Amino acid sequence: MIFFYISLITYLSYTILKYRSLLILLEDENFNDLNYNKKILKNKKRLFFGPELFISLILIVISLTFNIMVIEICVILAYMILFLYALKSKKDKLKITKKHIIRIILLTLIYLLLNVWFCLDYASYHNPNGLIFENSPLYYIILIAISYLSPYILLIANIVTKAFGRIFKKKDKKTTKKAKK
Repeated sequence: MIFFYISLITYLSYTILKYRSLLILLEDENFNDLNYNKKILKNKKRLFFGPELFISLILIVISLTFNIMVIEICVILAYMILFLYALKSKKDKLKITKKHIIRIILLTLIYLLLNVWFCLDYASYHNPNGLIFENSPLYYIILIAISYLSPYILLIANIVTKAFGRIFKKKDKKTTKKAKK
C-alpha cells in the first residue's frame, strides 16, 4: 500500500494543476453551475478528448492486465508526462478567494474519504486470518476515472458548496432575527 501512495505523487501533482485550471474556469463563470456546465460542454474537446483520454485508457488496460509493480511504474510515468504537459500549457493565475478555499476543502475531503475507503478495503483483505487479495488495480482505475471526470467532480462540489451555503445563510438570518427581538 505504501508503494501505491508513492506512485500517486505525480497523479496528485497533475490533479492539482487540473483542478486549478477548472477552478479558473468556474470562477470565470461566477461559480454558476449552469454556465460552468455549458462551458464544459463547449470545451469538451480540450477537457475530455486530449492526451489524458489516451493515457487513461492505456493505464486502465495496464491495470487490468499487468502486475502491481508495472502498474505503479506506468502510473508514475504517465502522470509525470501529463503533469509536464499541463504545466507547460497553464496560462492564467488563480487568485485564491474564500469561495475557492471552500471548494478546495470539499474536493480534498472527497479524496480523503476515497483514500480512507481504500485503506479500509486494503486492511480488510490483508488481515492475518483472511485471504490475501490485491485490489490496488481497482484503486488505480477509480482514481484514473475520477481524474478524467474532474470537471464534473468540481461541478458536484460547487453544487454541494452552494447548497450548504444557502442552509447556513438561512440559519444565520434566523439567529440574527432572534437576536434583534
